[in-house]
Amino acid sequence: MMYKVKKIFIVLSLALFPFAAYAQNQISDEVIQNAAYDLKPAFCANDLKQAIQIVERCYAKVDEDPEHKNINQCVTEDIFLMSVFIIKRKQYFDKAQTDPYAGLEFAKMKNYVGRITKYPSFIMDIKRGSGMKQVGETGGGKIAKILKQDNCWNLNKLK
Repeated sequence: MMYKVKKIFIVLSLALFPFAAYAQNQISDEVIQNAAYDLKPAFCANDLKQAIQIVERCYAKVDEDPEHKNINQCVTEDIFLMSVFIIKRKQYFDKAQTDPYAGLEFAKMKNYVGRITKYPSFIMDIKRGSGMKQVGETGGGKIAKILKQDNCWNLNKLK
């Protein structure tokens, strides 16, 4: 069990690293602001299921749009939400509690990768990019900061 959890954390860390490395250069402030605004109702309600529905609706709208205009927003929301799942899973693991997200299809790595790579987005630029560099504040950090300013960021209450 412990090996499996460590493996999941390693895989997700590797999957999220490019986001941290290029987020500031690849994601506009408008996309970050829109992602935070979109996710705000779920995080104000401390409801991860609602956040999943928001991300799924975002992708559904992109699927309907032949130009896939808002894909960067959906991917940004998705990456942020998956990072929240990592934090929440670690909290449960540290307290030796059962992980309520273990069987969640949305949070499975293969489904996550399929979603974020379905259409061209900033993720594709990261894959082709060279010379990765660390940035001070990632897109996910900016979303969390916006949610915190609006009193909608409390990981301990988030379920």
